[in-house]
Amino acid sequence: MPDYETTLEVVRDILVDILAVEPEEVTPDANFFHDLSGESIDVLDLQFHCEKKFEGHAIRFTDLVNKSATNSTDGGLESKFTFVDFAQFGPDAQPVDLFTVDTIVRFIQHRIETGEPVRPSSGA
Repeated sequence: MPDYETTLEVVRDILVDILAVEPEEVTPDANFFHDLSGESIDVLDLQFHCEKKFEGHAIRFTDLVNKSATNSTDGGLESKFTFVDFAQFGPDAQPVDLFTVDTIVRFIQHRIETGEPVRPSSGA
């Protein structure tokens, strides 16, 4: 499995390409939607590029940006995405708020490490 920095560099290169942003804008804290001006269609492009780059791994971001998901302790986002530091986002965080470069990198690493099957999503 690639380490965090290697995965971050791959993600940075992909985001620079698909969002036409400068490499220095793609920091771990940068939010895909708020800071990098990504849109829903760009999530699909990101997914395509990540699955191509990390061949053999299903890296689908739809669960993570699912608008109907909630950050609750009763089976919500925290139970599904244990690799995310939810404390940094606050109790009222929406799924789009969680979609930072750091979360993208950790999501990819989690998928590679666990080989966890992707759960069907109810939409993004």
